[in-house]
Amino acid sequence: MIKKTAILSLLITASLYGCNQSSDSSTKNEDLAVSDSVVVNDPDETMASNDAETTDMDAQWNQLDRNAPSVKLPEVSVIGLETRGNKDYTVYSMEESILFDKGQAKLRENSKETLNKIVLSMAERAKGDIRIYGYADPSEGTSKENIALSSERAMAVRNWLVENGNIDESRISVQPMGENQPTTTVPATSAKKSNRRVDIVAMTNPRKAK
Repeated sequence: MIKKTAILSLLITASLYGCNQSSDSSTKNEDLAVSDSVVVNDPDETMASNDAETTDMDAQWNQLDRNAPSVKLPEVSVIGLETRGNKDYTVYSMEESILFDKGQAKLRENSKETLNKIVLSMAERAKGDIRIYGYADPSEGTSKENIALSSERAMAVRNWLVENGNIDESRISVQPMGENQPTTTVPATSAKKSNRRVDIVAMTNPRKAK
């Protein structure tokens, strides 16, 4: 009788243990189901959103008129600095000699006076985005060297404007042009120097948010 009671007790215990295991398994399955239902951002959608914003930003720059008329800005009257533009934007185009020694990407000490004048001018005339274009002379160096030099020079100007001109870095972008869009193909040294330049293009109004 005692043996039967013991065996019955073991059977009941085993049955209860099995029920608990089944309950735990169900709970885990439910947790997994809940976990599977969590919404995760689609990386493709995020990339598409970023691409759309970038495309929208670039659109305004693609519409620039490279032959915009010259304008006289008395606050930035500097030899070697040309100003162009219209009601939508202002272009401050600087020859190499204003900013850099030949073939170098470090700003010359006396370049900062000109950059300060441009900062003050932009404070009055430009409330929108700013893009800095770096150009090189196609008659000197390789294409790879020229794209690198134009990039480094544009970045040097960009960094100076952010660090010393108190311009929010979110407003500024850089576009190295390398040998593209030379102002002249005349071989004379006096003509070629205009190919080695940096253009600061400042939009008059902020870009409209969509």
